[in-house]
Amino acid sequence: MAERVAPPIDWVRALLVALLVIALGVGAWEAKMRAEGLTTADLGDSNVQWARERRRVDADPNATVIVGSSRLMFDVDTLLWGKLTGRQPIQLAREGTSPRPVLADLAKDPKVRGLVVVGYDPLVFWGRGGSAVSLVKEAKDEPLFKRLGLPIFDRLAGTFAFLDGRMDPQGWLEHLDVPQRTARGGFNQPWKLSESGAGRNSWMWSRVETDAAYRKRAASIWLLPPPPWAKPLTKAEKDKAIAEVARDVRLIRARGGEVVFVRSPSDPPLIIIEDKIHPRSQSWERLLAATRAPGIYWQDDPVLRQMHTVELSHLSRSDRTPFTIRLVELLRTITPRISGDRTKVSQSR
Repeated sequence: MAERVAPPIDWVRALLVALLVIALGVGAWEAKMRAEGLTTADLGDSNVQWARERRRVDADPNATVIVGSSRLMFDVDTLLWGKLTGRQPIQLAREGTSPRPVLADLAKDPKVRGLVVVGYDPLVFWGRGGSAVSLVKEAKDEPLFKRLGLPIFDRLAGTFAFLDGRMDPQGWLEHLDVPQRTARGGFNQPWKLSESGAGRNSWMWSRVETDAAYRKRAASIWLLPPPPWAKPLTKAEKDKAIAEVARDVRLIRARGGEVVFVRSPSDPPLIIIEDKIHPRSQSWERLLAATRAPGIYWQDDPVLRQMHTVELSHLSRSDRTPFTIRLVELLRTITPRISGDRTKVSQSR
């Protein structure tokens, strides 16, 4: 029987070559992603990061908590809020999700006794929840290894720009421009709208503001037929949802907490669609009447109604500064829980 003799292998050299190939590959992908506009200031956003903020609520029962979808997530500067009031809010808003399941979770938590600011974006608020239901469940059942791994990821994300969960090689290929496609899907959805720093303080991604084609692409998504999770509720479902929200508000108030609803800016033609599907008198006003909670509707305020969005739905990173300042001012007239020196507001303008 013939015997084959394997040539000797220089394992040290093989290891060095492998490391060199990996380093070149990582370096090339990092350079590509930075050219696409990714930065190390963006720590990203994930269910694990959301769960960490949710645990902060239990650690500080009197905290101010923001729940909602992408508007209150991108439009509010939580760091600035903290400077203006001396107390940074906990950001629990989540892109593409109705705040109703999160509000229900807070209402059931006996530790929650602070101010809950609820974002009201009609199409999403009255939708079917998006990923919010699973988000709340995952936060409760989160395994220990995910909690322990998050600080490591934060450190790496602050070093490598390519560590964006929405921009791995497969995700990047799925979201390449294919102009001839008109159906909803990964190919015609903007793969990234925002960046997030520490504490999930988030803002609109610069490319949405500076790249006209990308901005147009993002705006067009809001005008497509809604995905299943955002389809409008039936009348019976909406009545049930209003009753459930009213119940949740009562539970929070019974413990000494407060709830305020906030309707952030949007622009035509999106706002026309929002008002047609969910008329203000049949939605917003019914919600406030049922919950007996105060509300801030941007069109009612002379300052906020002058603000316009980047792509029909979200404010620019620079405009979230005056929006946050004005929102704090208005909340201060509603509740004593928004404290801080009033002069800091004018000084921050």
